[in-house]
Amino acid sequence: MSPATVGSKLTALRGLLTHAVRLEFITANPVAQVMDDNKALFDEGEVRDQWLRADREIRLRAALDAREARMRASHAQIDADPRYDVVYGPDAAYVDHFKPAVLVAFGTGLRRVEQLQPQWPDIDFDNESIRVRKAMSKGDRTRYVPMCDETLLVLKCWRAQTSGGPVQPDPGIR
Repeated sequence: MSPATVGSKLTALRGLLTHAVRLEFITANPVAQVMDDNKALFDEGEVRDQWLRADREIRLRAALDAREARMRASHAQIDADPRYDVVYGPDAAYVDHFKPAVLVAFGTGLRRVEQLQPQWPDIDFDNESIRVRKAMSKGDRTRYVPMCDETLLVLKCWRAQTSGGPVQPDPGIR
C-alpha cells in the first residue's frame, strides 16, 4: 500500500475509535497516539497536487467565455428555458449561474455542497468572506472563507442581477 493509502485507512480508523471514546466504549484511542508519534511518516508520503494546473485553468476559462458567447448569441433559447430564472439582459454580467459558480469555486475552493448553501446574508462584502454554516461544513463547524479580488467582483456582479435566495441556485443541472 502507498503511504497515502495507509494514512487514509489510519485516519478513518482514528475517527471511528475517537467516536468510540466519546461513547465511552473504550477509554483511549490507540491509533491517535500511533499517528501522533509517527506524524513524519504520514507527512512524507506522496503529495498529490490538488491545484488546477495553469494550462487547464486557461482552457477552462476560455471554455466558460465561449459558452457565455454562445448563450448570448442564442438569447431566445435562454428566455424560453425554464431552468434559467435569472434576469437576463444585454448589460448582465452573466447569462446564468454556471460561470459565476465555477469562478467562485476557483477563488474559494468551496466544495459543491458548500457552494450551493450560502444565502446572500452569508456573503460579507465588507470583510471579503463567505460564511459556510456548520450544517454544510465538512468539519461540522461554521467557518469563514476569504474571497480573492476576482471572487469578490464576480459575486458583486452576480448579486446585481439576481434576486434574494441562495447565491448559487440548484436547478438540478449537474
